Amino acid sequence: MWLLAVLLLVVALGISLLFIRKSPKDGATHVTVLVLGDIARSPRMMYHAKSLSKLGFSVDLIGYVPDENEVPSSLLNVEEGSGKITIHAISVPNKIPAGGSPLWYLLRAVLRVVQQLVSLFVLVGITVPKADYFLIQNPPSIPTLFVAQTVCFVRGSKLVIDWHNFGYSLMALNLGKRSKIVMFAERFEKFWGQHAFVHLCVTNAMSKFLKETWMVKGTVIVVHDRPPPHFRPLSELEIHELYLRVGESLGFTKGNNNSTFLVRRDETGTYVRRTDRPVLVVSSTSWTEDEDFSILLKAADIYDSSPLALPHVLFVITGKGPKKGFYESQIAEKSYKKVTIKTAWLASEDYWKLLGSADLGISLHTSSSGIDLPMKVVDMFGCGLTVCALKFSCIDELVQHQKNGLIFENADELSRQLMDLFSEFPFRSTSELARLKQGASTFREQTWDSNWNELVAPYFSRASLSLKRDKKLQ
Repeated sequence: MWLLAVLLLVVALGISLLFIRKSPKDGATHVTVLVLGDIARSPRMMYHAKSLSKLGFSVDLIGYVPDENEVPSSLLNVEEGSGKITIHAISVPNKIPAGGSPLWYLLRAVLRVVQQLVSLFVLVGITVPKADYFLIQNPPSIPTLFVAQTVCFVRGSKLVIDWHNFGYSLMALNLGKRSKIVMFAERFEKFWGQHAFVHLCVTNAMSKFLKETWMVKGTVIVVHDRPPPHFRPLSELEIHELYLRVGESLGFTKGNNNSTFLVRRDETGTYVRRTDRPVLVVSSTSWTEDEDFSILLKAADIYDSSPLALPHVLFVITGKGPKKGFYESQIAEKSYKKVTIKTAWLASEDYWKLLGSADLGISLHTSSSGIDLPMKVVDMFGCGLTVCALKFSCIDELVQHQKNGLIFENADELSRQLMDLFSEFPFRSTSELARLKQGASTFREQTWDSNWNELVAPYFSRASLSLKRDKKLQ
């Protein structure tokens, strides 16, 4: 009972803070963008902030900033005529450890929510200017949706929810679908996410679910993810410079001005791909239950034991997450001859360059809800990289089998795809891999800006004109 009393007290005090902050008098349209996660690892929300800034809006971006150096400088370097983007860091709450009884999980979860409520209400109530729009990322749903709805009700802001997935489905990965905590989280998410000025979502399948199953109120718009414009394939010189700088930190042999493990300088002084190089395959994972990394390990086992004359494959797996240590211990026990597996954590500025230097990407994402899509595949396509992706219900909204990538259902299929693609090494322009890369490169033809300006900007622009008229009459 005392936990409930504390929670109600925090909510009451938080709501009272929302009446303190007055409307800014600069005449600008203000937008608060809230992501209850690491800003540097939330590219879609950063893109929203940048796009809103280009409309001339003043943007306050709230989220976790565990490392200031991780926030891309391009986010803060606004163009002339654009609105200012101000980042407001909130304290990162303690993670809820895996395991333990449901009661223990609930206790830690409530304490975590209290910490988040205090941080958000103090920041929004005192520091951040009153917003005309309040744009949030979901998930996490608790307490984000409640805070957003409360702020918009008290201050008259227009709520925009960007649905990336469903929070309750992620919670079910650890607690199970029949958990009472999960069932409560589902009802919470459905209730507090019911009404919004605009609902943005990442897939057609999610749009259908929101409209037909949850019957949300407000405009629902599908905004498929797009890579930023600076994502692209690297030249051989750029690949050489990248691995001169970061190769040793990734566990590779240190190169020199004439050669790295992928590229060498020929007799004319031109940097070219080495014919004795490994095939570079990259994958990004959050090391969670919705990505079964054992599939990749089994595929690597099959590839390594094949009697075929196949090239050496170097897998570089990036990301952080709860199951990383578990799989790293399995990797350490392997004695491969044709395969090397490295795990890495790269700065955001180097992550896309790794993709731009690779031969193939792999996605093991299956989606806890079945109706979201892996951002990692969008990043790979943006860097001109074709992908082998694990099949789930709506992956074909992004990966078209045999056109811009390949879809597999198990380790056997993935290993066959790897052997078929790599049997043509060293790769030529007529290879199957080159053909698939060409299909993936067409994904870059529609940029985030063009997509956002067509689908999303009109709702902000029309409403902001009405808001400005109302301010002049006040």
